[in-house]
Amino acid sequence: IKPSTNQIIDTVQVPFAQRLSYMAVDPGGRWAFVLDTGNDHLTKLDLLTGSMSGRVRVGDKPSYLVFVPDRDAVAVSCALSQSVFLVNTGSLASSSEIQVGSNPTGMLLYSGRLYIAESGSNTICSCDLDEGQITKRTTVGFGPRRIIDSSNHLYVANFQGRSVSILVPSQLNVQKTIRIPGRPVEMATSEKRRWLYVSDRDSKGVWVIDLTSNRVDGFIPLGTPPAEVTVYQ
Repeated sequence: IKPSTNQIIDTVQVPFAQRLSYMAVDPGGRWAFVLDTGNDHLTKLDLLTGSMSGRVRVGDKPSYLVFVPDRDAVAVSCALSQSVFLVNTGSLASSSEIQVGSNPTGMLLYSGRLYIAESGSNTICSCDLDEGQITKRTTVGFGPRRIIDSSNHLYVANFQGRSVSILVPSQLNVQKTIRIPGRPVEMATSEKRRWLYVSDRDSKGVWVIDLTSNRVDGFIPLGTPPAEVTVYQ
């Protein structure tokens, strides 16, 4: 889609897909990586040619992925495997498997460490990718789903806990908890305005949190549960 005109430029078919759940585009904009929770596949798409470049089965119920540029890899969290797999972005070969807590979902690569939301155990863990081991773990709200960073802090959307936890990465302790009326999932930040946007499936809209005061500042009604939040500025 061309943002300036909202026109569809091309459509890329994903053969034999069952339940496409998450997609991320590499920093260069050439490749897209798509998770299919229906058949446990990671699919690589060539956005220049509009074709599928490769596909590999990865764990059980892959739910989220982040790029790890210095390793030419993507980290894929697999909920039923209770693992995170590092998959080479070129060959799609799995280089390592890291055992984590129950039902891993959202992840964040921050200052060389991988932070993982362990939704089933209500925790966030920090992983040393060089050692392939968990170094720290802390309890947050119920059902953490997503992690985002801003101004040297981590923000965690607790889906079942109806809250957003604020953590200090170096200590991995909860500094504050912001209550949300509904169930928060996706998040995005506007560093220019110092706002955190939090999607809420129950309230069918987006909550606006002031990152200076760390308080809820407003609500944007949408009339339908938002699936994703992106700041375009």
